[in-house]
Amino acid sequence: VEHLARCHPSRFALGGEGEGMVFHSLHEGLSWRLAEHHACPVALVGQLVQEDVCLMRAAPRGGGRPPRHLFVAGAVLESFDPVDKHMLPMLELHRPVPGYAEDLGDSMDRAFHALRRPLWRANFSFMEWREEGESEDLDVSDQELLERVYIKVEYETLRRLPQHSDHLVFTIRPHVCPVTDFAAAPRACAALAAELRGLSAALLEYRGF
Repeated sequence: VEHLARCHPSRFALGGEGEGMVFHSLHEGLSWRLAEHHACPVALVGQLVQEDVCLMRAAPRGGGRPPRHLFVAGAVLESFDPVDKHMLPMLELHRPVPGYAEDLGDSMDRAFHALRRPLWRANFSFMEWREEGESEDLDVSDQELLERVYIKVEYETLRRLPQHSDHLVFTIRPHVCPVTDFAAAPRACAALAAELRGLSAALLEYRGF
């Protein structure tokens, strides 16, 4: 919060001292007394940003292997159930992803261990819009189906905490748009088509295609 108030003074401010210090979000007219969040600061983070926020801690393995990174805390509404995933390593968090264990598990552990500068990545999947209670076997035309499909892109960032360097902060922010919007962006269509052609059948199914 000190960083936000210092670097974005038009949006955020700190007032008071000690136990009475209050953080203000000026545009929204919201305020938080910081002393009330000492026991669970992640809960405050979840109110300040739109991203899901995951805190990962390095767990040594020995034998010259890089440490595993465990999910130890987070404010997660969209990506997964944080209670079910508590204290699980990255490999278990990504177990539903086809090929992750075989192709990426060890390399991601090494990348996390070597991380010195913040980085970002993005991935995507397809979803079909359904009304609540609507049958999955609904008979619709190809055009109607196209109008019900949207693409979900997750923008992810990863950075190391400066004071507790055995911890990484992983953020996930989803963006969605109807797939029909791509008709106005031919280069985006071509890039998406090229990406889809390079995916395995298992990954295509996992991503809803």
